[in-house]
Amino acid sequence: MLSKLLRSHLRPYKSVLILIVVLQAVQTTAALALPTINARIIDNGVLHRVGMRVVPDQGYIYTWGAIMVAFAFIQSNEQYSRIFGHFAASTLSPKKSAILRISPGMSRFKSA
Repeated sequence: MLSKLLRSHLRPYKSVLILIVVLQAVQTTAALALPTINARIIDNGVLHRVGMRVVPDQGYIYTWGAIMVAFAFIQSNEQYSRIFGHFAASTLSPKKSAILRISPGMSRFKSA
């Protein structure tokens, strides 16, 4: 019953909600990829072994460093997706947006 009620009230905002979910998924993926890229730079670039010697591979470091910067830039969309989410929630009517605004630290009824 609740899912039917939610679908009926949120249907007009389906594209906005899908966009918010996609942006959050992209941000989370980028955030989780950063430590892996950092480990790859250290393991294969900084600690690059040639025989018994450790010789840093600067080309590898610069290439993966640029990829890491790109992922950090992508991750920064989190702020924009949150701003967009708050904008979308504020354009909904109070009854419909209450579903999106309620979080563990917030009360359902705010005092003015």
